[in-house]
Amino acid sequence: MNPNDNLERETRPARGQPPLSMRTDMPQGLGGWLVLLQINMYYSLLLFSDYFFRGLLPIYSSETWHSLTYPDGAYYNPHAKRLFMLETLSTAVMLGLLVVALVLLYRKKSAFPWIMICYFVLTVLFDLGTSMVFDRFLTYEDLGGAERDQYTKTGLVIQRLTFCVVWTAYLLRSKRVKNTFVN
Repeated sequence: MNPNDNLERETRPARGQPPLSMRTDMPQGLGGWLVLLQINMYYSLLLFSDYFFRGLLPIYSSETWHSLTYPDGAYYNPHAKRLFMLETLSTAVMLGLLVVALVLLYRKKSAFPWIMICYFVLTVLFDLGTSMVFDRFLTYEDLGGAERDQYTKTGLVIQRLTFCVVWTAYLLRSKRVKNTFVN
């Protein structure tokens, strides 16, 4: 009797049972911890949309844009034009990724975990970049009275980094994720 025979039999399902990849007793579906992820996705979609439409787009009104980007403007900064355009572009990318991720989530596509991981990594990178750029190029007066802490919170970056690491680990290691996103 070969000792490896027992190992081979143990990895195969018993007769009459479906293969391990098709077993129904394995966690699958959009329940469990994925509910929290969905809640976060909708919350983030609301926050990014609000910031994009009520925070960034008004900057492009002729009065505000002139005061920020022209030398005779009240809040002129030579870097403002590029900074706000970059901020607008990065926010639009994040909104787009969230919408794509939501579509992939409900269609249970195998690309969903990877899109979410990209979203998490980009969130941290954009937070770091925004913090560094605003710290380097803008003064409190340039922000038009906005709270400076809004752009330079180290705690927020650490919080987002932790969030990114935890959810990335979940998306890569979870049996529910592996069994749900197979299309």
